[in-house]
Parts: sequence; C-alpha cells; structure tokens
Amino acid sequence: MNASGLVYKAPTTPYWEYSVGIGNIFKVFRIDACWRGNYRDVPGTSNFTIKGEFGFYF
Repeated sequence: MNASGLVYKAPTTPYWEYSVGIGNIFKVFRIDACWRGNYRDVPGTSNFTIKGEFGFYF
C-alpha cells in the first residue's frame, strides 16, 4: 500500500486543539476560531485559523 517508499511514523503524543464558535447567525451561518494546543513548532503550519460554515439546519 505504500508505493512511495516513505517511512511513516505516528506521533508519540496525541494532537489536540481548542475551538470556539458562534452558530445560528441569520440561521444559515457559523463562524469558528480554532488554535493548536500542541505541535506548535511544526514549520509551514498555522497555529490559528478562522473557519466559516454555510448551511441550512432544521
């Protein structure tokens, strides 16, 4: 299954993050702010993000 020849290694500690969100904005939109709890020193990654979600919920 590993045709690339790369050696994969699982991390020794689990990844976790924090998230805070506001939902039900005009009944169709949600905004979340997420930031890393650990693995903050990984190069090329962001430690904070804002996510938006659009959908109809009944």
